[in-house]
Amino acid sequence: MLSIKKLKIASLALLGIFMACEGAEYQSPVDIKNDQLIDSKGVPAVDLKSVEAPDRRMEKADDLFMSTLTSGDQSEKPEDLKVTQNIRKALMSDRSLSINAKNIKIITINGVVTLRGVVNSAEELETIKTIVDAVKGDVSVNDLLEVSK
Repeated sequence: MLSIKKLKIASLALLGIFMACEGAEYQSPVDIKNDQLIDSKGVPAVDLKSVEAPDRRMEKADDLFMSTLTSGDQSEKPEDLKVTQNIRKALMSDRSLSINAKNIKIITINGVVTLRGVVNSAEELETIKTIVDAVKGDVSVNDLLEVSK
């Protein structure tokens, strides 16, 4: 994976090539001193230490689970629909759960139940896990639930 420094240098080099092809005069900042790109006149072009890396946490989470499932991804197989319906009915009938807990996403695809959403407390999270374990049948569970902060 390219570092940000290398990416910036490559981008500037490509810009220089592009401008040269267009007939414009351009001198590429090719010298790096103390984490700074220095142009041909010795003026710092970019302080590479001051550039922050973009926050990639959500992209990494999406990569980890391949994609973010939505209710539209729910399988139409009768056995998958039955599992989802049974879990939803059990959650809705539990009076101790908040609206947030009752509205979590339940997506079943090929015998794998994915739970997504935010619940109000760790107690709700445990209650949901207990309910799902009791109702799920012979399927595995991918628990992506979070407790609100």
